[in-house]
Amino acid sequence: MFKTTIEENFPQLKDTGGFELLRISGSTRTRNLGLIPCPDNGYTVGYIRSPICGIGQATIYIRPLQKSIPVDDSILERIVWPAKELDDDDDEECSLEDQCRVAGFLRSFIENASCEQRKALLKFWTGWEVLPGEMSVEVVNSQSFPKSSTCFEVLRIPARYQNYESFFVDMQACLASINTGFGLV
Repeated sequence: MFKTTIEENFPQLKDTGGFELLRISGSTRTRNLGLIPCPDNGYTVGYIRSPICGIGQATIYIRPLQKSIPVDDSILERIVWPAKELDDDDDEECSLEDQCRVAGFLRSFIENASCEQRKALLKFWTGWEVLPGEMSVEVVNSQSFPKSSTCFEVLRIPARYQNYESFFVDMQACLASINTGFGLV
């Protein structure tokens, strides 16, 4: 009943994966939010009012919890793949052959990746594990590792890859770096 009442008053909480309750703890000079422990049978009005909980007349804060979001093949539909402009005569751009080969490696990587690998790829590419509306791929002349511009949701992949195995190894190295600083390898 308590959960139903909360979800009726805050309908956005229905699809978030749950919530937890917090209260202010500490003195008047150091106000911190502390977690109200959830009993095995969940929060109830009786539990919240009980002296065990220690709320009294204090304000209760609700913090939504994000559930694990599965990342499926729909990631492929959100990618703006590289395309050679007909009027482009820029010598610094990669050939159409290089763009197609490297984009194919990325497509294969995504299609064969586990859910966790796809989440890591999203975090490397965009800074988040949440699928944005659109993400771009650029194939560039470079000898470095793949790089991302998370602000612009652009993944820059070097054209140097001649086989999937070397591409895969470098992508794994990049994805292993997501917790150490903006995808820097």
